[in-house]
Formats: sequence, C-alpha cells, structure tokens
Amino acid sequence: MKQYSKFLQHIHTHLWLKFFFVFTLLINFALFFIPDSVAAKSFRIDRIAIQARVLPDGNMYIDESRTYTFRGKFSWADYKLPLQGIGNVLDFSLNDENTNYRKSKSEEPGTYTVQSSEYSFYVRWHYQAENQTKTFTLHYLVTDVISVYQDVAELYYKFVGEENEMPVGQVTVNIQLPGQITSDVVKAWAHGPLWGGIRFEQNELVMDVDPLPARTYWEARKGKPAMYCQLFFPRKQNGHKRQMRKESGHNRGFWRKKKERKLPGLLLLGWPLSIYSDCFCCIKNTAEVIGYPTTRKLIRSCHRKNRRPL
Repeated sequence: MKQYSKFLQHIHTHLWLKFFFVFTLLINFALFFIPDSVAAKSFRIDRIAIQARVLPDGNMYIDESRTYTFRGKFSWADYKLPLQGIGNVLDFSLNDENTNYRKSKSEEPGTYTVQSSEYSFYVRWHYQAENQTKTFTLHYLVTDVISVYQDVAELYYKFVGEENEMPVGQVTVNIQLPGQITSDVVKAWAHGPLWGGIRFEQNELVMDVDPLPARTYWEARKGKPAMYCQLFFPRKQNGHKRQMRKESGHNRGFWRKKKERKLPGLLLLGWPLSIYSDCFCCIKNTAEVIGYPTTRKLIRSCHRKNRRPL
C-alpha cells in the first residue's frame, strides 16, 4: 500500500513538472516569437515647430514641422486645421527627411490626400515607419489672418487647436511680421497653459510651451499700429481699446477659475477683497505674458479706482 501511494505521488509531481515546463515554454514563445503585427503599437508627438511669416497682404505662410516617435509599424498620419475666422489654405506641400510627397489617392508611401471645406482643412499622408523617429514638414499659405482697424492691425490665430488629441512634448512658434517689430510697437499675448512663454528675439516673436497637454490650444494675439501694415482691404473701427478690454477679460476669467479651484474660502471674505483679488490676478497674468510699460499704468489705475480692469 505504501509503495502504491509513493507511486501516485511520483506521478503527481511529474505531471506538475511537465505542466510548469510547458507553461514556461509558451510564455517565452509569446515574448520572443510573437509577430510584429500583433505586438503593441504606440506613438508620441515629441515636438511641433512652426515658422510663420505674415505677409503684407494679410496672409500668412507657415512651415510646420511635426516630429513623431513610433513604436511598431505605422503607415499614415493626419492633420486638421479649422478655418473659422480665417480664409482658406493654399499652396499646400509636404515632405519628410528624405521624400517630397505627392498628391495622390493611391495610399502609397510618399503620397497624401486633401479634403477642404469652408469650415476646415484636412490632410492625410502615407509613409512607412517602424521603431523610429520621423519629422514631417507641412508647408501652406493661410489667407485673411489679419484684421485691420483704424488704429491697429491684429493677428489672432490658433497655431495648435483643441482638436489635437495627443500631448505634445514641446511647441515652438516663431512669427515674423512685416517690417521691424519691438515691444514698443507690437502688443502680444499668448493664450494657453500658464507655463508657456512669449518673447521678442531678433525681429521675431517667439512663443513656446513645454509640454502642451492633449486637447489644449496654443494661440497668439498680436496688435500692431495699422500704419506699419500696408494691407489692401477696408479698415474697421478702432480696435486697440477693444483688444485690451478683451485681453483683460480673458485673463481675469482664466485666473478666477484657477483662484476658485485652489482657494474657494477667499470668496467668503467679502466683496472688496474679491474685487482686489480679481484685479491683481488679471494684471499678474498680463504682466508675465506681455511685460510692457503700460501694465504699470493699468495696475495703478485699477488700484486707484478700486474696480476690475475693463
């Protein structure tokens, strides 16, 4: 009886060893011999670099470089540009480090297709990439991006919109305006994450943010005296006061949301403190982004009148 029990125990142990061996073999096979088509794929957008050149006729030519890092095999990418508030997209072309793409519906590597309407511009391009980094550069002309008033010419443009579903490691925008630009002539605002920056460098306006979260816009608003822009379409009413009023409202609303989210108890301290806090937060954001001498005058005016800046 004891011999029979030992025999059964030996068989039981032997079966478990076989099972463990087969299981380990299957795991190794899955890890090292699984086909690439079944392996997990992913990609990220490392950087978007935009070189924008505003033309004297109110149009803007853009060179937009988009750097992707791919894990696995990929064969196409796309880009959508909303056209609300601007004209059309003309003279589109596309290339990467080695190839100038051609317009075709064949979906072969090195080709692209375009769909355009009065509301948006959409392009989809085809390539071959596997476990590598590639940079695609889009070239295009955007019409009617400048609004001209009696006293100011304004550029108000989203270089990256909320339609972008992927976070971007870094976004850099270089904007070249007609003629010489300085902080004494051009007023500029950057809308988007608070950690972004805007500055003048060698006759260009530079906007950068690092990183840019998914579905977050990065836009510029710039005002320049109309006499510096030789634009050939009718001028509108005075725009400088309207521009400053809207920027104050934009900053006040953004900072109010941030203040309510972090310090809700301050709202219970009374109406005078609320007015002072709103005024301070609005001017703080404006000063950090613009850095112009007029900011000091606006601060003094708001404190003297004890009211929100308009």
